[in-house]
Amino acid sequence: MKTILLLLAFAGTAFMKLSAQVVTDSTTQVGKDVLKQEQRNDSLAQVVQNLEEQVNDTKKQQQQDRVWRRNKYRNIAFVKQSLQEQGGMGQKWDSDYAFALTMGRTYYLHRKPILNLIKVGIDWTYFDLNYANYGKISNYALEGDGTPVDPNPDYPYEQEEEMNIGRHQFEYSMHIGPSITVNPIDHLKVNAYFRYAPTFSGILIDDEFSCNYASFFVSGASISYKLISFGVESRWGKAKYNNFSMNEFSEEDLDVENPNLNDVINKSKRKFKTNSVRFYISFRL
Repeated sequence: MKTILLLLAFAGTAFMKLSAQVVTDSTTQVGKDVLKQEQRNDSLAQVVQNLEEQVNDTKKQQQQDRVWRRNKYRNIAFVKQSLQEQGGMGQKWDSDYAFALTMGRTYYLHRKPILNLIKVGIDWTYFDLNYANYGKISNYALEGDGTPVDPNPDYPYEQEEEMNIGRHQFEYSMHIGPSITVNPIDHLKVNAYFRYAPTFSGILIDDEFSCNYASFFVSGASISYKLISFGVESRWGKAKYNNFSMNEFSEEDLDVENPNLNDVINKSKRKFKTNSVRFYISFRL
């Protein structure tokens, strides 16, 4: 009887230990499964976060591309211009009206904006046509500074000449130079620039024509929102021009059989300085 009781006690103890081991193993396995599931969830959350960051970065890049892709400009400018002769009587004329047409493009030196705000570029203006009209030429005597002498009421005004085509100035140029553009918010951009402008310049003063290469410089600033931009710029330069004028002559002075242009056209040098301010509207493409 005692032996039977000992066997039952031993069997019960072994069963309890086995049950505890099974429970422990089951708990450990459940813990491992829970840990693995948590790791899977963490990995999935990380993947989702990475995807969200990539989507946000793509959206930001697309937004920046939309803001900065408008790097071409087409300007129509109202111009206030002055022309002054260097030396001689030193006459100076202010334009009655003037205008300019400009086309060009900005080449940015880097894709990503500095501080997400600023881009540095090179402006290349491949077409710039400028015209200024300085009005009719006065037939009255001029003072030393080029202003008309007050007329004497006792004498009638001098009769107008048959041909008086006035004073005109035109230039064709190209520009190149650095620019800085700031994008503070949305599609709003502020731009400042300085350019060197090699120019062909021509000046017509009645029957005298002057022309030559001239070195001009342009500096300015503009503010734009999407397509439309408004700006102001200063433009200046000077050069020694080749001047051609008609000599006074009679038919008797000409040798019909051996004509000589030097008898008709007089060549000389004149130095002019040009200053202008342009107020323009620009279309950014």
